[in-house]
Amino acid sequence: MSKTASKKSGFTKKIVVALCMVLAFAFGAFTGNGIAQNQAEENLASAAEQWQENAAAEAAARSEAANLSFIVTAQDISDSEVTAVVHITGESDDNTGIDDYYRAEPDTPYVLDYDAGIYLIELSEDDIDNDGKVYKHDAIKVAYADEKSLQVELELAIDEEKTKAQEEARLKAEKEAQEKKEAEEKAKQEAEEKAKREAEEKAQKEAEEQAKREAEEAEAAATATTMTRSMTKGSQEGYTVYITDTGEKYHHAGCQYLKDSQIPIDINDAQARGYQPCKRCFGG
Repeated sequence: MSKTASKKSGFTKKIVVALCMVLAFAFGAFTGNGIAQNQAEENLASAAEQWQENAAAEAAARSEAANLSFIVTAQDISDSEVTAVVHITGESDDNTGIDDYYRAEPDTPYVLDYDAGIYLIELSEDDIDNDGKVYKHDAIKVAYADEKSLQVELELAIDEEKTKAQEEARLKAEKEAQEKKEAEEKAKQEAEEKAKREAEEKAQKEAEEQAKREAEEAEAAATATTMTRSMTKGSQEGYTVYITDTGEKYHHAGCQYLKDSQIPIDINDAQARGYQPCKRCFGG
């Protein structure tokens, strides 16, 4: 109950009691019965006092039973753990400032321990996001008198524009993430294929070089065997070998050391002049 209402009610009660006393005095004076007058005064005073007590008890009971509450409602909220942060500001009739926050679950009433006053009830956050839907709510201003209970319903509505924008942003992010994943997988696959090709090419090159060396060694060995056999028939049967401008060895035709120069000479002449056989051509 507001202070103004309480003062008016008390003033009215005093007028009623005073009027009753005046009537009692007037009645006693008119009848000339002092005893009756005194008894009437006592009865009226007792009745007025009892009436005041009953009225005060009723007012207190009404004030105690009355309360201010709020409830948050919304359609299609599927997550039971979703909560809304409700912000209440205002001032009671006795000039007490209010600035409170409440974390409220949907469809659950919350009773406020506030005196009569004017209050603004709103969400402290602009939006509530649940299962891809964005909810919004307009602030509600209430004038609460503590003689009667008042429940404020904060009905959340789906913000179609923000919900659509959020869904488009989600799909875009998923698409970009998928494209990035595919690009990374493609780059990884191409790198693996490139490494595999390079390894195969390297192995093939090494195999070809090894085969070439083996062929050259086999050819040199065959030539050396042939020349050795020829030499065993007698040194009188000379044959042509090759020397170089600077070397001290004689070689068979095709030896790799004859790249710069090759001078034909009979093997007997080469030996007589102090040339030694090439180990690659003749072995040893």
